[in-house]
Amino acid sequence: IPARDGYNLITTIDSYVQAVLEEQLEITLTESGAKNRACGIVMEVHTGAIVAMATYPGFDLNNPWELNEYSQKKLDASGYTPGSDEYIKLSRDLLLETWKNKAITEIYMPGSTFKIMTVAMALQEKEVTMEDRFFCSGSLNVLGTTIRCHKVTGHGSLDLTGGLQHSCNVTMMTLGARIGTERFYNYVKQFGYLEKTGIDLPGEDAGIFYSPTDFREIDLAVSSFGQNFKISPLQQICAVAAVANGGYLVTPYVVERITDNEG
Repeated sequence: IPARDGYNLITTIDSYVQAVLEEQLEITLTESGAKNRACGIVMEVHTGAIVAMATYPGFDLNNPWELNEYSQKKLDASGYTPGSDEYIKLSRDLLLETWKNKAITEIYMPGSTFKIMTVAMALQEKEVTMEDRFFCSGSLNVLGTTIRCHKVTGHGSLDLTGGLQHSCNVTMMTLGARIGTERFYNYVKQFGYLEKTGIDLPGEDAGIFYSPTDFREIDLAVSSFGQNFKISPLQQICAVAAVANGGYLVTPYVVERITDNEG
């Protein structure tokens, strides 16, 4: 049977941006001492085209069965005897972890990056103006529970811009209370946090959020600054892109087009 040319796959990846992202992730991991790798995504906010996506450390595509230096150090520090069942299992687990695309398959608490969404909700619902002021004493009492700001001495008086710039938990909890549980939950859904993004890559995780009936005022307060629920980095960048592009939730993708040799 005569050979026939296959198709050509054109991706959205920009090789220069990809290289810079990988370089910065290496620096980030080294400086932060993160224990579970680092990942990053660069996305075009109007189309959802993935310009760069990386996890560091990765693995050698030409030798995928060999642990990278980072994972090998974990294995060596385990204390297991090389060749033992425990050693072999840990080696296999580390290898599987290395192959995972952390940016879409692992979920995490978004923390302060979610405060963008809380402010966007409040502005959209006209529950706040840019001139509104807030006072942060370092904590807020919500239904008898004291929830602290990351700055325990408090930020003092802040306007909305200052509340976001200083990442003030008290400001966010105040906004969350104005929005209310029902509207807040609806926005979480509209921003795409309750389902997969639909990217054309395998293994995507949809994250974990409260059910509508379990979402109480205390949960609202903590969720307003991005705690007690988990999402994927890809879900987060899509939600932030919707703020940046004027309110459109895009579907991320890495395949630009598939062509034959006639174009």
